[in-house]
Amino acid sequence: MPDQLSFENVSIYYNKIVNDGKLDNNSDLSARLYLYLTLIKKLGDPTMSELAASARVSKPAVSNAVKKLQEMGLIGVRESDKDKRVSHLCISSTGKKVLEVLDSADQQFFRKIGEILGDEDFKLFADLWDRMSRGLEEETKS
Repeated sequence: MPDQLSFENVSIYYNKIVNDGKLDNNSDLSARLYLYLTLIKKLGDPTMSELAASARVSKPAVSNAVKKLQEMGLIGVRESDKDKRVSHLCISSTGKKVLEVLDSADQQFFRKIGEILGDEDFKLFADLWDRMSRGLEEETKS
C-alpha cells in the first residue's frame, strides 16, 4: 500500500467540519457510536436485539454502546406498549441535532471533494466509493 494512502488528512478535515457545526459536548462521538445512532434512526425505535443484528455485533457490545449514548443524552429507552419485557431505543432531541450536524458535515465533505476532483473525477470517486462500500458490506455479512 502506498504511504500516501491515509485517513489522517481526511479525518482532520472532517473533524474540523463537525466541530464548526458546534457538536459541543458530543464532539467525542466515536465512529462506532455514530454508527449505532444512525442505525437507531434508520430502524425506527429498534430493540437492542434488532440493533445488534443490524450492526452485526453481540448484544453486550450494543448494550455498552447504548449506555454510552444514553449518558451523552443522545438516545432514550422506553418500554414496549405490547410487551413490558422489551425496550425500544429512540433518538432524543439532542441526538437528532447531532445527526443533523453530522449529516451536514457529510454533505460539506463530499461537496469539497467534488470541488477538489472536478465533475468527471468525482463521478469516478463516487463509483469507487460505492464499490468499496458494497464490498466491505459483503465482508461484514460473513
